[in-house]
Amino acid sequence: MKAILSAPLVAGLVVSALVASTALAQTTPSLTAAISKIEAKGYKVHDIDSEGSWLEIDATTRDGVRVELIVDAATAGVLRESVDD
Repeated sequence: MKAILSAPLVAGLVVSALVASTALAQTTPSLTAAISKIEAKGYKVHDIDSEGSWLEIDATTRDGVRVELIVDAATAGVLRESVDD
């Protein structure tokens, strides 16, 4: 059986792909900028998870203490720091 794709369906798929691509392109530089700002504060970033408007970052302080940071994704401001077990 041959599948037939309608023009509106194809257009919808193309738009969805473009939106996803644009979202990724906008997220990547902001994550890179956030990491740079956190590292400028003296942390060494090991892992980062995006949680919407905030980031969860596993890092090491200048003193070598492993910490978990909760960071505002827009400003890279540290909202909470706790020792990582």
